[in-house]
Amino acid sequence: MDEHKGHDTVSAAAERTEKQRQLGMSQQKVQQREKELKELQQAVESLKVSIVDQRRHQFTSLLQSERGRGAPIQYH
Repeated sequence: MDEHKGHDTVSAAAERTEKQRQLGMSQQKVQQREKELKELQQAVESLKVSIVDQRRHQFTSLLQSERGRGAPIQYH
């Protein structure tokens, strides 16, 4: 810090360096959050696919079970 008429001042270069450091840290945080968001979106999509596959399998099993019993299948 420099002194200016009894006041402490920060040189423009030092202030710029500090602001750039803060900006770099903020950008890293944003990139990390974007990465986490992308991972969550992929996990949600994977879960959706898994649920659809599971329901399809359950429905197919139910249909096969009904056909095996000789019961007519009615659709409404």
